[in-house]
Amino acid sequence: MHRAPGTSSPAPRGPGSPRSAGPALGPVTVLAGLLAESWRRWHQSRRLRRSFAAWALLGLALCLGGGGSAGALGGLLPLGLALGLLWWLLTSCLLWSSLGLLQTHPGLRPLDRLGTPNGLTLSRAYLALPVLLYAALPPLALARPLFLAVAAPIAALDAADGFIARRFGPLTVLGRALDPIMDTVFFSVCALGCLLLRLVPAWLALLVV
Repeated sequence: MHRAPGTSSPAPRGPGSPRSAGPALGPVTVLAGLLAESWRRWHQSRRLRRSFAAWALLGLALCLGGGGSAGALGGLLPLGLALGLLWWLLTSCLLWSSLGLLQTHPGLRPLDRLGTPNGLTLSRAYLALPVLLYAALPPLALARPLFLAVAAPIAALDAADGFIARRFGPLTVLGRALDPIMDTVFFSVCALGCLLLRLVPAWLALLVV
């Protein structure tokens, strides 16, 4: 093939060149891949299913116990139980869809159990809505001490799960992904609870949320 004078042949495309890298994956593709990997890991590992079931059952007890007791104190037991159950379902679905991230960090070695650090992070997520219900459903005079007594030790779990992961393991990709999400959810809920109980002004609660 003849080329015009002064033009050069195109440079060969190596495997590291930008054109050979392929199109960037969109969020839908990434999510579909994560769900597929989560399903594959769930289907192949009985130990992973048992580990998930154990923490999910603990979460069910936390959600129903917290939501039910908050509702009972406010004369709204069915509402507290229903909200607790709905929150448990949403949180458990989020965890299940993230099982594909259950790998060591670094190393990316697949694991077949959630482990204590991830379980504590998950427990904090399960307890987020019950903490808010303690602020919203009981009478104000009872809600304030209950909210503070429950929220403070749960917030301390944020430091505990990180310490256990670094000291005893396992450090996981799942934990690195879930921990900041659960922190945001829990502390936003606490800020909303403080606002409902008139412990902080609205502008300060909005800064946290």
